[in-house]
Amino acid sequence: MEPSFNFHWQSYKKIIQQRNSAIRQGKNNDEIQLWNTHLITHGEEIHNKRKLRLETLLSEFRLIYPIICPDFKEKTFALQYKSGWAKELTLQAAIEATIDRDRQLGYTRSGPHAADWSFKIDGYDPSEILSRGQQKLFFIALCMAQIKTTQYVDNTKSILLIDDISSELDRSHQMVILEILSQLQVQTFITSTDNSLDNLMIENNNYKKFHVKHGEIV
Repeated sequence: MEPSFNFHWQSYKKIIQQRNSAIRQGKNNDEIQLWNTHLITHGEEIHNKRKLRLETLLSEFRLIYPIICPDFKEKTFALQYKSGWAKELTLQAAIEATIDRDRQLGYTRSGPHAADWSFKIDGYDPSEILSRGQQKLFFIALCMAQIKTTQYVDNTKSILLIDDISSELDRSHQMVILEILSQLQVQTFITSTDNSLDNLMIENNNYKKFHVKHGEIV
């Protein structure tokens, strides 16, 4: 997605390894903190790029999920991003303030390597309020949002795998999914254990059917 991200991530990983090695070897604070400047530089770049990426992903998801799951069109979708250090501190302040804790742990605790993110629907975790079918639609919508944001950046085409689409999803939901997929720059492989897709494929001749029997494509 972002060519420079890999550079910053690889550089950051090497610096973390060096800093952790200094911590485990019992080096003094000055030697350990020699790594801080470059760690902070690359760490902040990683943080900023992730934050922008997730905001874009959420924007697309908000458009797609209510379409394939209309029951949730009035819900509020939010994304919680945990940077990997205390939110009231800058990365520099967090790194400098936790040197003693890092010594006790034997590694660098704060930084983008400890980041995490999650979705919320009306403040709830999706697994708490979504049925199995709605959860399936949730993840498909998330994949679609990822595909859209990817094609916007460099026109990259994706491959999407959807396993057993007929499980927990009725024909109307399957139709909507296929309709949206037809508008995306994506090659999709969809599996099904029955013939429920046959009529849908007849209505859209962009799809081809492959039958697997005894491990062989026939």
